[in-house]
Amino acid sequence: MQTAAESAWQPSRRVAKGNAAEQVLDDLRGRILDGQLPRGTKLPTEKQLAEGYGVSGPTIREAIRGLTTARLVEVRHGSGAWVTADA
Repeated sequence: MQTAAESAWQPSRRVAKGNAAEQVLDDLRGRILDGQLPRGTKLPTEKQLAEGYGVSGPTIREAIRGLTTARLVEVRHGSGAWVTADA
């Protein structure tokens, strides 16, 4: 079941040519650090993120790995990715 936040989610911008995963990572990092995605927020699904940014699933997975490495999100298998960082 989708929450209202998930169904209304839109990226800040579409991805331009270049390193798409880095652009997605930068956009999501910015949203987390400025409080648009506060601690405890579940990120949209991989499919929703891919469609919103106009990129592939593997590109989204690479961006999420970067956010995980930076300790901004935590991936809970079967549950999704959750923001763990404070703004």
